Amino acid sequence: MIPTLDELLETFGEQRFNIDIKAPGAIEPLARSIVAHAAQDRVCVGSFGVDRIRAFRRLMGSAVPTSLSQIGVAWTRFLPLARVLPAPGMALQIPVHTEIRGRRIRLVTPELIARAHAAGRHVHVWTIDDPAEMHALVDLGVDGLISDRIDVLREVCEERGLWS
Repeated sequence: MIPTLDELLETFGEQRFNIDIKAPGAIEPLARSIVAHAAQDRVCVGSFGVDRIRAFRRLMGSAVPTSLSQIGVAWTRFLPLARVLPAPGMALQIPVHTEIRGRRIRLVTPELIARAHAAGRHVHVWTIDDPAEMHALVDLGVDGLISDRIDVLREVCEERGLWS
């Protein structure tokens, strides 16, 4: 049986959740669940759909932390103007690399991490399953790793004293 979000928020009342809005119809039910469980400070909401994350922000205001949209990530990574006019969101949730017009571009750089941290933002990197890459990203200063191999991630975090 797959638990509902309400069941997760109730059962794990101290845990933090990273939630990706996959469909426009999920925005309002998500907002209701977050409010019903007073989980505004325990979730970070994101979406690859720029329209979805904008709609969620309009509905919830600044009560719930959100990740930057793809446009916001590009703005932060590639435009110097981002220092003056930052994109909305509290976390960059990004892959190490992306492809733009057939070119492989590294997104996670020391400069990006420094810019994000200077703006009070976190950097979460996905999907990292290799322990050597996990160690390298922690050394760079990322704030979070998203992985399909939680067992490997736990081992890396334990080795580094990051797992309690």
